[in-house]
Amino acid sequence: MRQRANVRLGELTAEQFNRTYPVGTVVRYWPGIKYGGSGAVARTRTPAWLVGATPCVSVEGYPGGIALTHVDIEPVEPETHDSGEER
Repeated sequence: MRQRANVRLGELTAEQFNRTYPVGTVVRYWPGIKYGGSGAVARTRTPAWLVGATPCVSVEGYPGGIALTHVDIEPVEPETHDSGEER
């Protein structure tokens, strides 16, 4: 079972999110009801900004913004590089 991020992104301001998570951060997002289904995984494509009083961020492959309350940071496995040698 995948663990949820300990950081509550919905409690961060746009400025705090931007200082911690650069554009290109891999996230899981829910454009509708959070945790209604498995969500989708994408990279952020913009810094976070405010829509009214709600901090939002844009992700690749989805138009518009997603409220930070509907975003989790997705753990990324370190890349492994195959040396090309046979074992």
